[in-house]
Amino acid sequence: MPVLLNALHRHRLITDHTLSGFVGLAWSHAERPDLALSRGRWRTLVTAAGHRA
Repeated sequence: MPVLLNALHRHRLITDHTLSGFVGLAWSHAERPDLALSRGRWRTLVTAAGHRA
């Protein structure tokens, strides 16, 4: 799921509001979130979702 959310966000196919409902789930359900995306990409997604990174 993290890779999908990242792609959707990069290609502007998901709004920040919608992203906010999924970024936490993507992090918590990923077996190794630190390997799925870089720290910088996670920070970008979390910030776009309206949370502090």
